[in-house]
Amino acid sequence: MTLSPLKALNLQTPAKAYSVTSTETAQGGRLKNRTLTGTIWGDFQPDVPAFITGTDGRGYVVQAATFIVRTRAGMVPKDELHLKGAYWIIRSIDEGADQNFRLRIERNV
Repeated sequence: MTLSPLKALNLQTPAKAYSVTSTETAQGGRLKNRTLTGTIWGDFQPDVPAFITGTDGRGYVVQAATFIVRTRAGMVPKDELHLKGAYWIIRSIDEGADQNFRLRIERNV
């Protein structure tokens, strides 16, 4: 008996999913609000952190990762996941041929 690719994944990493809204303040700043939408389990595959130069000329260390889950659960790019002790921004969501979802996420280190 062979396992399907989804069953073979290590879906043992919990992540809290947050919907994120941003509003402008009277002073011209931005206020970010997170609303907990649930907990999902997935397969966490981190990339090696990379040094990048931002548009402001400053350097940043950014870490990207792939988080494979069974359900999209209403998540959209720019929502956030809290896993492994940090907040990760969802950059993209792709559905695989094997019916799972591949989230590309990143965080500033």
